Amino acid sequence: MGSSLSERLQTVLSVTFAIFVFGSTFSIALAQSALGISLILFLVLLIADRYNPFERRLSLLYAAILAYIGWLWIAAAMNENAADSIRATREEWLFLAIPLGVYLLSRARPRKLFLRALTAGVILVALYGLIQHFTGIILLKDQLAVKAPDFGYSVSGQFSHRLTFGNYFGMISVFLLCLAIGAKGLRRDRGRLMMLLASIMGIIVTLLSYSRGPIISLVGALLISGFVINRRIFIVGLPVLAVVVAALYSLQPGLFGDFEGRINQDLNDEYSGSRVYIWNRSAEIIEENPLFGVGPANFKKAYLAITPTDIPPVRQHAHAHNDLLNFAAISGLPGAVLWLALFLVVSIKLFQTGKAAVGSGFHDLMPRAALLATLFFLAASMTEAVFADEEVRQGLMFIWAAGLAIPPAGGTRSGSVGKNT
Repeated sequence: MGSSLSERLQTVLSVTFAIFVFGSTFSIALAQSALGISLILFLVLLIADRYNPFERRLSLLYAAILAYIGWLWIAAAMNENAADSIRATREEWLFLAIPLGVYLLSRARPRKLFLRALTAGVILVALYGLIQHFTGIILLKDQLAVKAPDFGYSVSGQFSHRLTFGNYFGMISVFLLCLAIGAKGLRRDRGRLMMLLASIMGIIVTLLSYSRGPIISLVGALLISGFVINRRIFIVGLPVLAVVVAALYSLQPGLFGDFEGRINQDLNDEYSGSRVYIWNRSAEIIEENPLFGVGPANFKKAYLAITPTDIPPVRQHAHAHNDLLNFAAISGLPGAVLWLALFLVVSIKLFQTGKAAVGSGFHDLMPRAALLATLFFLAASMTEAVFADEEVRQGLMFIWAAGLAIPPAGGTRSGSVGKNT
């Protein structure tokens, strides 16, 4: 392919991928449509330029992904509902965003575009979330948001559930906050100031989702940020969170509600809505199906088979409310081990990439910011099947690609958003 045609195709590809990044903040339909178009363009570019997108340095990661998906398909085929189980694995195509993102994010100009798209999306949706908190309006839907404890409504954006919203925006806010304040020279860069604004607004609407898991994961991520990123994140990031929490708590005393009471409720195995009750029933499913599990899409049927017949519909769960238990239930213990191994490989690769980037510049922080966001995700996944939420998953795929991409030599690794991205 001619160089000029290749460059034009790369430009179009960058735009469609930027739409995917921007759309991931509010619309799964827009985001995944844009990602699908991006992958088609990427395939054309790969064939024309004879480019291999699977870098050797990431071969262990791609092997871990293939092993995880391969076993998931085996588990799906080893049950009486094989067709539906296999169809239920269709969201695994989101992994393709990683090689595509690594390819694009290793280039300076697209990297700048994607981070601006993400920042703009977070700011716009956070503004919408604040309006939603006071009005309860959910655009294009004939419904109101859930009532908040004191006044107003719990924020869910355009996502199907406030917990999904909290997990997505908590994860993205951790990522952006680390990039914004982890490097030096913040006052001289409007791009990073906007990123800081986006992260703070993202934290606010995460808190206003009134979802315990994302709130606890957010605090936990910032508590360990000094070890994962640098002391500047801990010294600045935690006080930022404290100020935001204090300001919101003064306006909304019920922001955290009865945390202790709700935690005690979740530890009560007699209550069908508690996490312990769900986990214990999930453990029974795993014990009965240790090798292949019950297969994707079959958890609810298996769960209902071991719960009382009069259990209300709201308690008839379709997943284990814990990612590790969920994968053990639907794909057996080998599936759970492979899922955990995937996250271990990603975390090691992000750590190694971040360690190699020894500078304090903006792009040297991306692997470490991605690692901290991944730790947020893992913490949230302990009380919810977050990996089953496509909205959160597609955001995680972008973060992994951003952290694993290595900018080319020539001074583009460090610097600021406005100047060197």
